[in-house]
Amino acid sequence: MSDGAAAIQVVPAIEDPRRVDALFQAFERACAASLNTRYTPPPMPLDDVTDECAFRFKLAGIDLNIRLDEYSTGRWTLNPNQQAAFAQGSNGPVLLRQWYARRRPAPLSRAEVAQVTSILPLRVRAALPRAAEAWHRLYILVADLSHSQAEIAARTQEAIDLLRRANEIFGTPDQ
Repeated sequence: MSDGAAAIQVVPAIEDPRRVDALFQAFERACAASLNTRYTPPPMPLDDVTDECAFRFKLAGIDLNIRLDEYSTGRWTLNPNQQAAFAQGSNGPVLLRQWYARRRPAPLSRAEVAQVTSILPLRVRAALPRAAEAWHRLYILVADLSHSQAEIAARTQEAIDLLRRANEIFGTPDQ
């Protein structure tokens, strides 16, 4: 890059509904003792799900929803219009959350993220990327699930604090 900015790491999305469900369950166990969590898996058995598969997770008032869309029988891709994603990090699965502020029509830019933290944001690569603009959204690392439960909970709290700070700086006030 000509401006000397570090490249944003792109990580591959985890797009298997059973694996996403198992990862959400593991994440909930890791955070349940220290953070208020609520996981809502898809309403039917994963073997019966077709077309789309929605996972709802609320963590200390922050949504971490994931939706997978079936693009071929048994083949899934991440829908980028939800807040979160599981991806394959260098040490194992990671949970990511899009950088955006409450009641704001667009996600945060790289320059705006830099006003909140010096940690580089991430991007997610799906098996079947669609609308180009949606795939340029930036994500914050919420948790590295290869770490201990204590480390997962601590990193998650740091991410919550940064997301709240972004809301304070860039979000619109409640009416």
